[in-house]
Amino acid sequence: MKKHIKRLQYIAIALATVFALVVLGFTGTGCTTGPDRVTIGYLGNNNTGGTQPAEQSVDTPGSLTLRANTFNRTNYRFGGWRYEGNTMTTNPGRTILPAGTTFHFGQGSNFVAFLNATWVATTTNSGHNANRHMSHWYGTARIALRTYEFPSVFPMAAIWRTNMDRALTNWNNSNANVTFVVNSTSNNRVRVTTFSTVAAYGLLLSTSSGTQMTGFEVLLHHQRITNSASNLNNFITSVMAHELGHVVGLDDNPTGQTATGTIMHTNRNRNTLINPTTFDINSVNLLYR
Repeated sequence: MKKHIKRLQYIAIALATVFALVVLGFTGTGCTTGPDRVTIGYLGNNNTGGTQPAEQSVDTPGSLTLRANTFNRTNYRFGGWRYEGNTMTTNPGRTILPAGTTFHFGQGSNFVAFLNATWVATTTNSGHNANRHMSHWYGTARIALRTYEFPSVFPMAAIWRTNMDRALTNWNNSNANVTFVVNSTSNNRVRVTTFSTVAAYGLLLSTSSGTQMTGFEVLLHHQRITNSASNLNNFITSVMAHELGHVVGLDDNPTGQTATGTIMHTNRNRNTLINPTTFDINSVNLLYR
């Protein structure tokens, strides 16, 4: 009888241990585990006023929508939330996210992220050794382009698309405070075509309100580019990257203004220069903070 009671006591202790480990969530280290959770905080990035949006948290799996901006900064408009990392997006590094974007986090997502406000200048913001700025530039730091348009019969479309995408990637992978994306619903067009109004490889047409560019169309002259290129892939990327520089407020950089070529240089070697240089990037970041 005593042995039977002893055995029942052991069973009771074992069941209590299982309850503590499984039901109460104790781990092997003696710490309790809470739910997986994503937390988002918002920072003003040198704001001059306004209020800080409230922190957000969601247990995962779950969804979260980025808050609207309530900071302000004198002589700037809000350009989106800047995120640096790869836990919220598939792109490593710096990404500009619009307010109102909804993220769906799967089971096991568990991190804290801080988003910085980005700011777009509302007045010309000249600086030392800077590229010349245009009279207007795009109003947000995240810039969407409609899916590229090609002539109805254009066997080289795949090659052109690849190298136009490379121009976006080169800007996005630089330290410029802007992000370019392709979005089929965007009103901003990019067309591979021909034009006779100016003798140029590329052309930017835009609408604006004050200093804010409200819409644009990039034209790439495929005949001139093809006829002039010794390295067609690089030439396409260089021209596309140059026109994107205009979108974010950079004017042409005339011959002689800088000792070395830049992506905005009017006499650069388009067969080799395909990346924004430090000079270009610093000039953009005078407008996008």
